[in-house]
Amino acid sequence: MGKTKKEHFIPRAAFLRKFSDTRFQDDRKNKLLAYSKAENRVIQTNVYDSAAVNSIYENAIFEDNQIENTFSELEQDLSVFFELLEEICTNPANKDALILHSFDERDNLKFFVVWQFFRTEKRKKETQEKSDSLNAGTLDFLWRLVGIDSDNTSVLAKWKDTLVSHYFVFERNLTEIPFVLPDDPVFVFRSELDPPKAVNFRFPLTPLVQVLLIDPSSSEHEKMKHYRNRIRYCDNESYINQWNNMSISESYRHVYITPGKENKVLNEIRKRTKK
Repeated sequence: MGKTKKEHFIPRAAFLRKFSDTRFQDDRKNKLLAYSKAENRVIQTNVYDSAAVNSIYENAIFEDNQIENTFSELEQDLSVFFELLEEICTNPANKDALILHSFDERDNLKFFVVWQFFRTEKRKKETQEKSDSLNAGTLDFLWRLVGIDSDNTSVLAKWKDTLVSHYFVFERNLTEIPFVLPDDPVFVFRSELDPPKAVNFRFPLTPLVQVLLIDPSSSEHEKMKHYRNRIRYCDNESYINQWNNMSISESYRHVYITPGKENKVLNEIRKRTKK
């Protein structure tokens, strides 16, 4: 097999494709709209050409496609899991139901949060900027994704284990404004009232569902504790706009918008850029 050139830092089938308005197997047919932060304009694109960088996971110390192939295997399982989460969270019959039913489901979703947080173009750039040389920064970025510490523990698994007491809340968007997908989709949010080490994570799963990972020591806990491992229904457009604005702030280059759902999102972006 030849070396993969275009490597995606957001899983296509499991994640990116959910923000298109179609679900073709050929992701060149699955259209997306991308809001460019630098150009302050919307670009027509597709799932295949989005959230990808040539050889982002390649370095001479690894075999060609070593990291990309490993990620592809993980993403196959992830795709099935995310389809199930989407189905559960959008079915009104599950209004008061528990969403995750086993330790493994919770553990795997926490691993995804950490894995996706560290694997993006934005994180690679930040790591390179902190290093003495470009190559050293690239190696630091890749090693965090695949490295094993001296005690034979995965670096990502160690990060995930720090989230042992965090819990999930699934928010169902009932408004006409869709959640948008930043190219740095998993990000930290916190309040000035939080203790220094308290961190919450958030990522949009689909235009209709977002996932929150709540730190019990955070001020968010009081608001969210009643929805632990359940669906919180949101019908306030200002609340959805708040998260979409945060997605724009946290993104690196682009924010992806579902075709046909762009008008209200773009109106809010225009208000934001005027300010």
